Amino acid sequence: MIYGYQLYELMFLFAFYSFAGRMVEQILYYLSRNGARRGVLKGIASPMYGIGAVIIIVFVTPKITDFYQAMVILSLVCALLDFLCVHFVRLLSGTVLWKYSTTFSVLAALISFIVLDLSLQTGVMKVIEAIPALPAMILLLVIFIPYVLFQLDGLARLIALPRTLKMVKSQHDMGNTDLHVYVRMLSKYGTWLRGYPAFFDYLAGKLQSVLGRGAAIAVIRGVLAKPEKAGRLYGRRGNRRGKKNK
Repeated sequence: MIYGYQLYELMFLFAFYSFAGRMVEQILYYLSRNGARRGVLKGIASPMYGIGAVIIIVFVTPKITDFYQAMVILSLVCALLDFLCVHFVRLLSGTVLWKYSTTFSVLAALISFIVLDLSLQTGVMKVIEAIPALPAMILLLVIFIPYVLFQLDGLARLIALPRTLKMVKSQHDMGNTDLHVYVRMLSKYGTWLRGYPAFFDYLAGKLQSVLGRGAAIAVIRGVLAKPEKAGRLYGRRGNRRGKKNK
């Protein structure tokens, strides 16, 4: 037991509210049109909201019954977690996946808290408690093992990014004008280029400073295309552009 909860119950709560918070975040992103997409490195859930919800349920709700006080605390927790995540990503890789916004964090947290409160009132905990422990743990393992692997893969990409950019510069300094080579080096970052405008700007700026504007555009287009098509689209054409921008 952990503060009156079974481990699998806390894991279920974390998974449920990570997914719910992610959905709220994406709705706000598409409605605002000017906010940067945020969230996890890979996957359909945002652990920031799961952690915030578990903190509220375990530590805050038993002691603070006032709805508005609990809402303020969750907003502060989520804003702090978002701030720490942004700087953690920058510390690991030197880049920014999304730009920190206190307004966006607080707004997403407030809506998520309303979802949290309504779901608790409608009996989410009763549903979780009704699931037998052994099947619940098996189900959670099926969910959490791929999720953890996704996050580890994202962390590995972050750590490898500075080295990858150094390899791009090294290849360019050696006179390599085959842009297909650069596309292959950066192909694993295609999802981030599509999902994170701040990362798109960062990588585009880095490539432009090394390869030149035309070659940088060609490489990014190649990364955004399917890997098997990248060579056909940007192989020979890339060579000509690379020579121009050398």
